[in-house]
Amino acid sequence: MSDYRKDIETIKSLMVAYDERNLVEHWVFFVYGAFCLIGTVVSWFMVRRAGLTGMPLLLQVWLPLFLVASTGETVGFLRQLQKAGAFILPRRTRKFLIAAGGTMFVVTWFLVRAIPEGVSPGIILAYAAVPFFIYAQASYWQLFLEAFFLIALGIVVDVAGWRGLDVNAAAGMVAAIVYTVGGVHSKRCEKTA
Repeated sequence: MSDYRKDIETIKSLMVAYDERNLVEHWVFFVYGAFCLIGTVVSWFMVRRAGLTGMPLLLQVWLPLFLVASTGETVGFLRQLQKAGAFILPRRTRKFLIAAGGTMFVVTWFLVRAIPEGVSPGIILAYAAVPFFIYAQASYWQLFLEAFFLIALGIVVDVAGWRGLDVNAAAGMVAAIVYTVGGVHSKRCEKTA
């Protein structure tokens, strides 16, 4: 009976370790932060200097950055699979990818629909929180801290009524900083897992 109990405990600890592993490498958050910073600065200049707003700004600045960042995320994900010794996607990972892709699509669709009215800085911060919610539920639960921080700050900014190009830029900068902090946080979670 004692051996049986040990086997059950071993299986349970392996399942917990598998469940708590990160789905992307920590440097992906640094990539997010860098591209968020670049996009924020370029957007600020494009609006200020060229008067580019709305959909053209999204298509010319943010869509290319999103595609490059997504490529980095894919590389980070594939490297994690390689480290785990699994090139075949386990059922859990396939379900996660479908749920994450669907979530990002819906949230992005709402964001694109909001562009004609203008995107508030609170919405920018809330949108930046979505990847943290996705990764926290599938890997390190501690990443919920970054997600809730961005949501709470977004609510405060919207309730306070802060608007304008400079406030949007500040929201983008805060998101870039939080992504960078998330990379450090994720690395620390990796070490303790």
